[in-house]
Amino acid sequence: MVVLLKAKGDTSYFESMWKEGEEEIFIIDIMPGSKKGSKITFPKNASETTHARDTIFVLDEKPHAFFMRDGDDLVLTYKISLVESLTGMTLHVPTLDGRDMKIEVPDIVTPGYVGMVPNEGMPIRREAGKKGNLYMKFDIMFPSTRLTMQQKYELNKILNGTFD
Repeated sequence: MVVLLKAKGDTSYFESMWKEGEEEIFIIDIMPGSKKGSKITFPKNASETTHARDTIFVLDEKPHAFFMRDGDDLVLTYKISLVESLTGMTLHVPTLDGRDMKIEVPDIVTPGYVGMVPNEGMPIRREAGKKGNLYMKFDIMFPSTRLTMQQKYELNKILNGTFD
């Protein structure tokens, strides 16, 4: 992976490191599972005109379109309908390595329900083959239209278990 240097704040140190028009490319091997804030050091890097100093890169994380990272675990939030929350559903869950997992959720999904798929999170650095977990949270979407009296009556019958 080729990393471009992006300096914040006072850049005079970087400007004095290289002559105008001179470019330095660092090739950094970022280990799977590396976390935000991890430091990668290139010891005693200098040009002809400066004193040798270590060059240190600090990793940052780019937000993902679907996942949020929580340590070695991943969190995915699904919006589901009230009907899906009561009757169950099949989820097609993307993975970071490009697979599409099919997960059956047969349970009633209540507010605060969290599903978990073991070993589908981030790779755990320094523990080959081991991964964190994938947690699935659910945001239940309620109907935006009002129910008719007949619909309320039928729902009440079904949910309270009273049948004529």
